[in-house]
This record gives sequence, C-alpha cells and structure tokens, in this order.
Amino acid sequence: MYIDTHTHSDFSYDADYPLEVMIKAAEDAGLSVLAVTDHCDIERLHIDHLYESMPKAAQTLLQFRGSTNLTLLCGIEVGEFCWNIPAVRRILSASPYDMVIGSVHVLHGCDDFYVLDYSTLDDNALFDLFSRYYNEALELARFGEFDTFAHLIYPYRYFNLYERGGMAFAEQFDKQANELFHILAESGKAFEFNTASYSRGGAELALYLRYLSMFREAGGEYVTVGSDAHFPEHVGRYMKEAYFALKAAGFCTVTYFKERTPVQIPLCTD
Repeated sequence: MYIDTHTHSDFSYDADYPLEVMIKAAEDAGLSVLAVTDHCDIERLHIDHLYESMPKAAQTLLQFRGSTNLTLLCGIEVGEFCWNIPAVRRILSASPYDMVIGSVHVLHGCDDFYVLDYSTLDDNALFDLFSRYYNEALELARFGEFDTFAHLIYPYRYFNLYERGGMAFAEQFDKQANELFHILAESGKAFEFNTASYSRGGAELALYLRYLSMFREAGGEYVTVGSDAHFPEHVGRYMKEAYFALKAAGFCTVTYFKERTPVQIPLCTD
C-alpha cells in the first residue's frame, strides 16, 4: 500500500497542475492514499490571499472525494508557522484538514533557501545560517501544532555538502537535530521522509537516511512519506525505495493522518 502525503496542485504558488491531474497521476502510479498539501507560506503570500485561497483549495479537494477510489486527504503545508500563529490558526480552523505539514523554507531577513546564493557566504556566515535554520526548526517542533515535520534537509537541497565540508558539516548540527527528533517523538508527531532526495542522491540522501535512523533511535514512531510532487510525473516517485529505507531504519509502518489522527499502515515492499 503506497501512500504519498506531500503533493502540490495549482493552488500552490509554485505549481501549475490542477487537482484532477494530480489525482489521476496518483491513480496511475498505483497509490492507495494521496494527500494534497498546498503551500500556505506565511512569509511569501499576503495573509488576506491565504484567507481566501486555502479554504478554496480545501473545498475543491473535497469535491473530488466521490470521484476516485483513492483515500484522498485534505492537507496543507504551512511554511514559517511561528511567524504569524493567529493567522495560521484561523486558516486551519476554516477547513476540515486531515493533515498539516510544518516546514521551514526561509529565515528572517533571508531569501528562500531555494534561491539563496551559498557561494557568497564564508564559513562563519554559513555556520551562522545553518545554526539559525536548526533553531527555527526547533522552535516549530516545540510549538507543535502540525502533524508531520517536512524535509528537515531542505537547505541541503541547494547546498553542495561535498564542496563545503562534506558530511562533517552537517554533523556539527547533530545536537540540534537530535533534540528536534526527541521533541517530535515525545509529542507524538511524525517526521517526513521526502522522496525528492532520491532524485539528487549523494550526500543529501545519505543525510536524510541518517536522520531517519536518528529519529528512530530517539523513539520516533510515525513517519510520513511524501514525494513533494509539483508535477504529475513526480507523484508517488521513489516510494518503494523509501519503504525499504524505512525498514532498514527499524520502522515497521508508514503513517498518514486522517482528521489529524495518525493511521499506521504496515510497510509493504512487494
């Protein structure tokens, strides 16, 4: 039973494909469960726009539930959750969300890591940047009004670990990462394994796999698996590889959320 709990439709600012196309892609990929988790990025989008667009996205998704055999989950990805907590709470209370993804894409006073030019940063500035990232991730974890913590390796998507210190660079932040994993485990939150890392491989994927093991060692029970698909051809990608990786890390189940409640499914790698 393959489950994709992190996808985007054209209700996200960085995606162009309507819900029906993403749903058809999930059916074609043989998925059983699909969560559409469009962006609610507090730092990027005007709050009045979000008050209108996020309920519209949820309402549109709910209309498709009767036309597919998929378990179709109403989700949302909240970026920079702690920057405007009252606004996020208002948005979440406006729609019947099944699962809420929490993520960090950008720091105060900085560009999104997606467009950040790391080459302009010396070693001290680079260390400070990543320290701030992990501290903000910890703030989000402590706040906790989400279901799964997305792509902790997000800054590494655009940062070449091999060029700037190798894996030893990431290991400098193991204390913060471990603290985050313990917070998630103790509060019953999930940690997301974002399969987009398989498309890049290398040190990014190796770090993600190590983080999965660290989360398990911290007592973590719930892991969601998401493709982070913005294109239909990416829906459900690398699910089998991800399930094998979860088994290797000591997990027996994969998780999705229904009405904000975790549902665990035995890992199947057939």
